[in-house]
Amino acid sequence: MPTSKVSFRRFRDPSDLKSTLKRCVDDIDGVVWRKGETVILKPNVCLYRFPCRGGLVTNPMLVKALAELIIEGGAEPVIAESSIVGRDTSESFRMNGYEEVARSLGIKLVDLKGDEYVKLPVPNPYVQEYILAFKMVVDADRLVNMPVVKTHTQTLLSLALKNMKGCTPDIQKRRTHRMGLEYSIVDINKVLKADLIIEDGTLVYDRERDKTLQLNFIVASRDPVAADATVARLLGNDPEMITHIKLAYESKLGELYNIEVLGEEVKPLITLRYNFKGNLSTSFRNHKIDVTIHERNACSGCFSQAKQSIYNVIVDDDVDVSGIDIVMGDVEEAPASNKLLIFGVCAEKLRGAGVYVRGCPPKIEDGENAIRRLIHKKE
Repeated sequence: MPTSKVSFRRFRDPSDLKSTLKRCVDDIDGVVWRKGETVILKPNVCLYRFPCRGGLVTNPMLVKALAELIIEGGAEPVIAESSIVGRDTSESFRMNGYEEVARSLGIKLVDLKGDEYVKLPVPNPYVQEYILAFKMVVDADRLVNMPVVKTHTQTLLSLALKNMKGCTPDIQKRRTHRMGLEYSIVDINKVLKADLIIEDGTLVYDRERDKTLQLNFIVASRDPVAADATVARLLGNDPEMITHIKLAYESKLGELYNIEVLGEEVKPLITLRYNFKGNLSTSFRNHKIDVTIHERNACSGCFSQAKQSIYNVIVDDDVDVSGIDIVMGDVEEAPASNKLLIFGVCAEKLRGAGVYVRGCPPKIEDGENAIRRLIHKKE
């Protein structure tokens, strides 16, 4: 059976990043960058104004290192991304150092949300008969998928396969969640295929323990399933237990078992899991957060906006945020609660049960105001 090549290498110092990246690419037989071709570099740049933690966006220095290698080969790199629904990609670029990277190299930095999109049929679909994808991505000579390695509230891990969702417009992102996230991820990857995958394990955010881990590794491959399976094993997870990775393998999008690992031996660096149970119980700036989230098929946009609203209220008002129940997605029945927040249009049918915040996703400032109403509500 065909074997997929995956390179796994660690580096000790940021100054070794570019040389380690080059060795990883060379391990999988290298890439010849052709003069005049356009190469889209698609990182994961999904957040801004979040409590300062690394490991939530792709390391801009890794993207810069690859862009330099592409320029040295004579091709034209373009950094392109569309942030999650409700977030400003340009602001995300600025807050995470991407503007400076593009400026220093004299290359384009593109917010794909301003690009037109095309409708593409999905062969043998699970749930999406077609997907909408940005024309710039579809027309590019080459596409490099550069996800950051992180956990996710719904898919356990967010890696290369899931990162391709950022090549689709907001209307498609909403369809992706409403029609079943993990099945939709596979359908997107049946249509959109990267020429090279570079997974960034510089900083890995552990949501369950609420801390950032300095793991300093890179995984490279041409096979997104093999790359994701290798990272899952590095993080102490069985890739067969991650639905979209297994479905992608069953759809013949890549290898799960016949993988030749180059570079260093793959063994768990840590056991990293995030089984979302609906509770956001933590502390931030010496204030208690004890919030219960009730969701069904809610998108990451609503999760992100709701959590950001909570953090902003704590920062601005210097208060605890406890005892609030938040409903999002297509939940059938509202929980009994005297501090109930109905968040987003998918949950609009329950608006009479609590304080409703409209939007897809709601604006952060609207979420903040609704939370303040609940905090100061009399028992």
